[in-house]
Amino acid sequence: FAVAQAFAWGESHLVSLVATAAPCGHCRQFLNEMHGSEDLQVHFHGDDGWINTTLADLLPFSFGPQALGVTNRFFSPQLHPNQKALDDLLDHHRDDPLVLAALTAAGRSYSPYTGSQSGVALQTPGAIYSGSYIENVAFNPGLPPLEAAVVNAVADGAEMDRETALPAGLEAVVLVEPEGVQVGFAEQIRAG
Repeated sequence: FAVAQAFAWGESHLVSLVATAAPCGHCRQFLNEMHGSEDLQVHFHGDDGWINTTLADLLPFSFGPQALGVTNRFFSPQLHPNQKALDDLLDHHRDDPLVLAALTAAGRSYSPYTGSQSGVALQTPGAIYSGSYIENVAFNPGLPPLEAAVVNAVADGAEMDRETALPAGLEAVVLVEPEGVQVGFAEQIRAG
């Protein structure tokens, strides 16, 4: 939640993370993908009080982006292989705020392993919530764009529909992703 929000607000990296308990293995792997993760300070409550450590101590001998030669990390500025096409689409759809939000989210996605540069935008009566795909070298702990958009809606205080776990009053959804992607989200969007 905190990481997705920091990314949504355009932060360049995280310096410190405070949690009520030690991050699980899934979360540690996800945090390991971030720019500056080797210096990330992690603070959590243990059996004997607060523990102050680093992600490197919590995830020794980690398998991360560097193992596959990936130098651009999550939170680092990057140019996507489809950036020219996205820029052209942004110019073409500048009058449609929902499409523009989805295109912008796709442009911010972090997908160096699959190239599945995806973004989604959710329209409610009072707001548009967008989310970017954030993948991981381990693939499993990725954050799909729909989940990222829902995190942003919850953080904004949006009323949520108890049955769908989506923002209440959802009027429209726009998904942007390249054709023929290795990891696509159209089925998740339809099911949501």
